[in-house]
Amino acid sequence: MPRSLILSVVSLMLVAACSAGAPGRPSPVPPTACCTAAITPAPTLTAAPSPAPTTTSAGYSCDPDMGYGCDVSPSAGSPPPAGEALVVGTSADRSSLVGPTQLTLYVFDNDSPGVSACNSGCAASWPPLSLAPGQQLSAPSDIAASFSTLTREDGSTQVAYNGRPLYYYSSDASPGDIRGDGVGGVWHLAAP
Repeated sequence: MPRSLILSVVSLMLVAACSAGAPGRPSPVPPTACCTAAITPAPTLTAAPSPAPTTTSAGYSCDPDMGYGCDVSPSAGSPPPAGEALVVGTSADRSSLVGPTQLTLYVFDNDSPGVSACNSGCAASWPPLSLAPGQQLSAPSDIAASFSTLTREDGSTQVAYNGRPLYYYSSDASPGDIRGDGVGGVWHLAAP
């Protein structure tokens, strides 16, 4: 039973005992106890405010309470430990680029060459393909494109493909998932 409820019940019982003396019958609690007892009101409990839904730059909502668009697969955006190469490859059907976890990579139409427009709440749904400090990027030689890096708003290093920042989609759970393709009309597979 919550402490505040117990304090309220005890306070009510004490007040009731002080005023319960029926005519002609003494009160079960001496009057001095009623007058000197410190009755403290029960503390008021309020719920912590819920974080407000965030509207991402892609125009959809990310609601942390509901988990809509905010779940981030820990393996998706986490680069391998420093010293290991970050390997970018292609999907089994060669239709898209994949990161070291074999999850699909995406590009965002609202980005500028070498600049990510997906930060904060957006990056929760679209984790960037990031390099750890000192880590090197490795890509198969049969991918005819140039890979580079850019510095994100938070100071981390993101991998870019032909100047376009690369992202995972948090709703993709397994290799071959392409749930992010076409989201909001601005997210697309990073095609080799």
